[in-house]
Amino acid sequence: MVGVGACGLGSESGRCLSVADYVRGRRPRGRRPPPQRANVAYSKHFRPRNELVFTDPRSHIYIEDAKTFFATQRKKYDIIVSEPSNPWVSGVAGLFSHEFYGLVTRHLYPGGILVQWLQLYEIDLALVASVLKALSPQFTDYQVYVANQGDILIVARHGESIPRPEGRLLEENPRYAAALRRVGIASAQDIEIRRIGNKRLLDPWLNFLSVSANSDYYPKLDLGAERTRFLGLNAGQLLMLRQASLPVQEILEGSGGSDSSTTITPNSNLGFTQRAFAATTFRDQVLGRSVPALPPAASRIEQEVRKVLDACRSGQRVIAPTPNVFKVGLDVVPNLQPAELDHFWRRFGTLPCAAGLREEDAMWLELYKALGMRDAPAMSRVAAALLKRGAQAEYVPYLLAVAMLADRAQGNDARAYSIWTQYRGGNFHAGWAFLLDVIGAGAAPQRGH
Repeated sequence: MVGVGACGLGSESGRCLSVADYVRGRRPRGRRPPPQRANVAYSKHFRPRNELVFTDPRSHIYIEDAKTFFATQRKKYDIIVSEPSNPWVSGVAGLFSHEFYGLVTRHLYPGGILVQWLQLYEIDLALVASVLKALSPQFTDYQVYVANQGDILIVARHGESIPRPEGRLLEENPRYAAALRRVGIASAQDIEIRRIGNKRLLDPWLNFLSVSANSDYYPKLDLGAERTRFLGLNAGQLLMLRQASLPVQEILEGSGGSDSSTTITPNSNLGFTQRAFAATTFRDQVLGRSVPALPPAASRIEQEVRKVLDACRSGQRVIAPTPNVFKVGLDVVPNLQPAELDHFWRRFGTLPCAAGLREEDAMWLELYKALGMRDAPAMSRVAAALLKRGAQAEYVPYLLAVAMLADRAQGNDARAYSIWTQYRGGNFHAGWAFLLDVIGAGAAPQRGH
């Protein structure tokens, strides 16, 4: 069974019902207890997007507060989707609390899943952390996915770890696949690139923070949400875990890469998908592969990549990062997998811009190659050399992140932690500061040791 908390458009219940055959056979039903009857009436105007909510016999709508609903019945579910209103709305913050997540786990079967929506706008990183701190102790594993530039989905599992997304689900469910294509998701790779971190990656960072978990008794979110809304703050720093185009998840989660060729659909609202698509465009153009007709957003990226390669073929400097010259650079290439990079780098090495390199250009090229091949010793050596020779200030956090990742990959947490403590508090962009904190916190000595 599937329980969906809060009714807006009704689209979440419709999507759950469209893949109901994948939920275990305990009478799959879409449940949606909206805060007001009016919401249900209004949502009918969004048909046919949410048609199954009103016509599928497995769907039942309950008018009740989510906490009250779960507290007064004993039914268990395979999936519970929680999509309440924004936390600054009176009473809503309690649906992001440690106590509520404990209540939810009691209504999940072993292996059951909670999907929690949370916005990144009108909030700050500390409040997002307070929600994750409230949720994490109640679940065996969780993954954080980016839905769009202003929203995330936290997928948490009770009793088991969360597997990687499978392309089979899209292939065997045309209606579900069509709904995802509307938001730029055409494959399992498009889902995976939106995954910014799991419990193993984020919990050490959460434990390092002094922020308290959101609780009914210590309502951190309720007290802070109105302030962050008034100030117009956001927690967009979370996206840097993908925007940096570094193999953070592969190295720190141990999730490993893929042997398949990288194929990413660019989304105009998610910069990291555009950077990953740019990497595939570099690959295809350098290797002389034919490029199919592209939609406007992808076509613009293809044109920017072509500018870089045209400059390269005319012998201009394009390897070392240079501000305000090109909109994309070779720093996107590590989005590709090691298995597809060997041929790429051999062909790139025959281009005029790769001949007779200056020392700085040669070092940056070696760094991108090391990152692409996940060669941790080379990553560490070259990043340290570039820092030592005096990199421009805006590239320092990138090089620090590479050096710390390389140390973590080699099991040298002490050196990664030393780099972090030396540079922490530097005048870095908020996104880079967050990324360095995630990498460094995971290398910190265990308390009590």
